[in-house]
Amino acid sequence: ADGVTANTDYTVVLGTTAGTVGQAAPAADLPTNWNNADGEQQNNTGNGNDGTADGILTVNVATSNVPNNDFGINHAPIAQNLSEPTQLNPGGTTQVSVPNLPISDSEDGTPTTVTITTLPNNATLYYNGTPVTAGQVIPNFDPALLSVDPIDGDQTVVFEYTTTDAAGVTSPTATVTMPFTGLGISGTLFDDGNGDSNVNGTPISAPDGTQLYVNLVDDQGNVIAVKPLESDGTYQFIGTDGVTANTDYTIVLSTVQGTVGQAAPAADLPTNWNNADGENINSAGTGNDGTADGIIRVSLGTVAVTQVDLAINHAPVAQDVTEPSQPNPSGNTQYPVPNLPVTDTEDGIPSTVTITTLPDTATGVLFYNGTPVTAGQVIPDFDPTLLSVDPTDGNPTVIFTYTTTDAAGEESTPATVTMPFLGDMYVGNRIWMDDNGDGIQDPGENGVPGVTVNLYSEDGTLIATTKTNSSGEYEFKVDDPGNYYVAFDPAYSYTVQNNGDDTLDSDVDPTTFRTETFTLNYGDNDMTHDAGITPTAHIGDYFWIDSNQNGIQDPGEEPVVGA
Repeated sequence: ADGVTANTDYTVVLGTTAGTVGQAAPAADLPTNWNNADGEQQNNTGNGNDGTADGILTVNVATSNVPNNDFGINHAPIAQNLSEPTQLNPGGTTQVSVPNLPISDSEDGTPTTVTITTLPNNATLYYNGTPVTAGQVIPNFDPALLSVDPIDGDQTVVFEYTTTDAAGVTSPTATVTMPFTGLGISGTLFDDGNGDSNVNGTPISAPDGTQLYVNLVDDQGNVIAVKPLESDGTYQFIGTDGVTANTDYTIVLSTVQGTVGQAAPAADLPTNWNNADGENINSAGTGNDGTADGIIRVSLGTVAVTQVDLAINHAPVAQDVTEPSQPNPSGNTQYPVPNLPVTDTEDGIPSTVTITTLPDTATGVLFYNGTPVTAGQVIPDFDPTLLSVDPTDGNPTVIFTYTTTDAAGEESTPATVTMPFLGDMYVGNRIWMDDNGDGIQDPGENGVPGVTVNLYSEDGTLIATTKTNSSGEYEFKVDDPGNYYVAFDPAYSYTVQNNGDDTLDSDVDPTTFRTETFTLNYGDNDMTHDAGITPTAHIGDYFWIDSNQNGIQDPGEEPVVGA
């Protein structure tokens, strides 16, 4: 029915294309990655193949049916690309196992033959401990025996391979990619001021805007590499920086960028920064190396050393305080000291204050919680409301110094507190009866009570009036500094002026009834303005026109002037 006739030769073509009756036959063709394997065979004539694996079979039809004209096709094996995650380069001649190559075959399962078609240019590929050559065919391939020794440092090892199935068909080429990070030393710089003795805190790279550098130093003290800290406070030295296995190094933190091949710079930090809790290889456990100096020793074997961390701390700040002049409370009154301006980058407000020097005893006494402070006294849990000063009377300027200490135990530079006080101003003293008229207050000469005394400013303005007490003493409290004089009751006669010791003599002019002008400043207590009254008697009264001649001063009778 398909047109087959006896005693005729035919050709059978296997393909993906359906031919058209009466037209030329299509080419033999198979899907991608398929091949004709062992070829074709008229199996009724026995096992074997026709010797040409091409999907074409010639069949001679005589006078009987020709069955079992068979084709053999085969799926090519598959070799897949392999990309490994980055791993540590062990350095030296250490070999790293190559992971199982992803090969498969539809008919065989896992092919047993692998061919290394190209070699890496930055590593040596080994099979069973022997270097592999380009194009080497490895029958009975054991994936556990394939390894690679990358050159030290950061390397991306790449090689290609194929696999061959039992039919002898070779897969397309696949690529193996194995990136390595060289042996390295890495870590972080922390702003660490919590005082817990562990290297930790907040990452920092440029304290107060100053870039810091990590210098990698060899055993001869020379720089082999230097890195600025990254913005997140980290650093890393790897193989391309000259790091090699089984070598000891020193890390030096500094504001100075060292020069490769030259002596390492000294460990150094910006002003007011210190090395806090020190340095530590935190990947080996928390703590510190016991020497807070910005230097740490690292012994590198065949495994990278990470978390080689350093810690710095900003010293706390104690600022000077200069208060405006204020009234002196006098006596034993204590005056509050203003809040001491102490700050710390890590702690906020430190809790420890040390009074490093005390005020001069001639100016006042410093108290904390009502108890006199001693020089060098450390006050933990400092409460600023408990610090006070009792200034001496007058115009003292109270000065003392203090520091603050942060949680890391770092002490600030001393700061100075300056508190000027202005004392009240007083003027006055005594009016006495100068019995011997010598102008000096002698023993036994009594004060005169009830005498009116006036205080005037220099321009004659009356400031205040008072009377002497039972002892003949008077006193004015003056509000404003300036020039003043004292005037005494003109009803009295006064003794000689300025006749000796100013504390005992008479200071009033007998003709003007006033003292000379004097100056008062804050804190002055000028008790030198005395007045001596002469012991004179007075007689007299009234001379008038006795109009009605009755000998009585009647209302309306006029006085006689100038008589």
